[in-house]
Amino acid sequence: MCIIVFKPKGIELPDENILRRCYQNNNDGVGIAIQRDNIITIKKSLKWKTFNKYQKRNARKEDNIIYHFRIATHGQINIQNTHPFIITRKEKEIDSDFITTEKPILAHNGIISNLTDVLNENSDTKLLTLLLADKNVKPILFTEGIKALITNIIDDDRLIIMDRKGNNFMLGEFNQDKGIYYSNLTWKWRTTYYVFGEDYLYNDYYYARPYTGDKMAKDKIIENAKRAKLLEESDCIAVKGEKCIYCETDQNVCYYWDIDENLCEACFNNIYNR
Repeated sequence: MCIIVFKPKGIELPDENILRRCYQNNNDGVGIAIQRDNIITIKKSLKWKTFNKYQKRNARKEDNIIYHFRIATHGQINIQNTHPFIITRKEKEIDSDFITTEKPILAHNGIISNLTDVLNENSDTKLLTLLLADKNVKPILFTEGIKALITNIIDDDRLIIMDRKGNNFMLGEFNQDKGIYYSNLTWKWRTTYYVFGEDYLYNDYYYARPYTGDKMAKDKIIENAKRAKLLEESDCIAVKGEKCIYCETDQNVCYYWDIDENLCEACFNNIYNR
């Protein structure tokens, strides 16, 4: 599961440990877009040290900043598929590891199953970026009609678009903490992606434990064999030590793949089975 982090102008920068955790959980590419003085500067890397050195030297409280940490689902692991993307048809600009631009940019968290490169070279988000760069779409990018169109394409995924003046909009459900927006909660936990055969369980299918520095929780929330079995038979799985996001009980709590939430049985039935 990728993660978008958006820090609006005037908000304190995210803690370095949070950014490090985001990278540890999503380390197939990291990008930062800094909007300042009607210009957006984008820096991308595949390495934490390169990214962290740049952001520590250049990110400021008075900037609008988009960070993106990638887990590859579609497309190769390289700079070319690392977010954020400039919304343009000029692939040299999209693919650059360092560039300044006056064009709007985009970052996405999720899987767009209907946009797949048959050669598996370009990510689904990069293909979406090229679509939005159409000469008839780009001038009306911030209209409600285009927002509705994008929502129809990305479904329940999360996405942010920002222009050179800092105008922006977010689609999908973001979590806010201390004025900073996160596209999911993997900034709070270390996340382990399990492999069964040759298939990685990306995006909705992930397993998380509370992050405790260098020491991971000893007890597994889900045993591998049990998880593999339940993935074939159920749309949810019981999680120990997790709380329902609504009533905060830790009794009878399950993680539901499709809605990406930990819910107790009572809250799930009350909300979804009315």
